[in-house]
Amino acid sequence: LLNYPPQAASYDQQWHSLLSSTFLRLGDLSAARRELMELDTADEELRELTWASLDLAADEPAKVLERLLPHAGSGDLQQAFRPWSPHSRVQAWSLMGEAALALERPADALRWLENAVHGASEWDTVRAEQGAGSVIGEWLGLHVVVLLARAYIRLDRPLDAAVVIESFQSRKLRAASGGAVTEVDGNLLTAWASRFEGGLVTWVIGADHGVVAHVGPEGDAWAGALPHGRRAVQSGVRRLREAVVAQDEAQTERLASEVTAGLIPMQIETRLAHAREGAATLFLLHGPLEPLPLSAVQLDGAPIDERLTPCVLPGLPVDSEGPPLDGPWTLLGNPTRSETPHSVRLPGAERELAELRRLYPTASAFTGTRFTKAAAFDALAGTGPLHIATHLVHDARCEGTALASV
Repeated sequence: LLNYPPQAASYDQQWHSLLSSTFLRLGDLSAARRELMELDTADEELRELTWASLDLAADEPAKVLERLLPHAGSGDLQQAFRPWSPHSRVQAWSLMGEAALALERPADALRWLENAVHGASEWDTVRAEQGAGSVIGEWLGLHVVVLLARAYIRLDRPLDAAVVIESFQSRKLRAASGGAVTEVDGNLLTAWASRFEGGLVTWVIGADHGVVAHVGPEGDAWAGALPHGRRAVQSGVRRLREAVVAQDEAQTERLASEVTAGLIPMQIETRLAHAREGAATLFLLHGPLEPLPLSAVQLDGAPIDERLTPCVLPGLPVDSEGPPLDGPWTLLGNPTRSETPHSVRLPGAERELAELRRLYPTASAFTGTRFTKAAAFDALAGTGPLHIATHLVHDARCEGTALASV
């Protein structure tokens, strides 16, 4: 921004506002104020919103409300902040909500943050009717989602916090399957949680902090704030993945302990520990958590998959019935090119599949030369339970149509 000032004077105000916001993110409040002083007093909404952002950064939330409340009028969503633009109104409600949270006024924060969400969603509908793109991510962002979830937590409404997380985190997934964000409610969330003995866990990670929620199989919920933002979480997940891939057990254990402490508060760890050994638990991994090697995460000081059976989804689908866990099973494992006695490279996997065939005599089994790419892709495209018992190995006998060669 400093190297490329605008050539047209009509963009000067936006340029100074962007510079001020950038200096705020860098923590340079003095430079941010300097840029604010360059703003034209005639542009009321830009001036007021930028100053309010600076007040928040300077840890002066009361000044935010002093500055913006007079423009909010009676608080009516349709009449507040007139004649400000829809985007500015959403930003104003968001700033007021964040300030109210800082002042320990969660009820006010909830009302103002819900106004921000409603305003953005309303304008999003207008743009959709016009064939334009969504403004939800640009206008609200995960920062406001985190704030709204925290407001629900302060008001002792953890299930609502979980609903807020999934309403926004699963937005793209649900849109792709024809669902609407409004369909995510407490009933849908508890319906999914009831299908897993350990319930479900979901996160939202904003720029500076996050929220995690656990919904038990009986519908009881707990939610709490996380002190780490997106950059810290991305770094922790990346380093843990690298340690796992490098098979560095000592580094993996150390980093897994750090990541677990940062993502799973003691309250949720205690709730998960109450589930029986091997209990299926749904983990909804969004954003920076999508590449998390969940099996390395710890519970009671041991890898979580030694205590529970983790099930992972990138978001909450539209189907409230959840995965059909009682359908016909498909078993795959130990892909080879030949069925000679020496072709079994993974005897443990063979024993594992044999035990499953005993438990599920009607299961379709694909092992040896029958474990092909086509068989695997057909099973993945189906809706029934699927179990794969194998490892990735480099072997000339696994070439051709075997899955292990790709």
